Amino acid sequence: MLEKVIVMIVAFGLVIVYDLPNYRRNKRRERIVYWTMMMIAAYLGLDFMLNIKLPHADELLDITFTWPARMIFEALQI
Repeated sequence: MLEKVIVMIVAFGLVIVYDLPNYRRNKRRERIVYWTMMMIAAYLGLDFMLNIKLPHADELLDITFTWPARMIFEALQI
């Protein structure tokens, strides 16, 4: 687990150091998109490092759209 933590810290550190000069010139909307992507990457990184079962995007979409899809499917059946 220590190796995973070190790899994630180095990876995020390198990304932030590399993007810092361009980040200062970015507009507000670009900064919001950048930090949204970084938060998603941090979420998935935590899932990777801690080996816990966090819901991923496909599971969240499945939870959200399963019931409406079943209702539509049942309505269209003859």
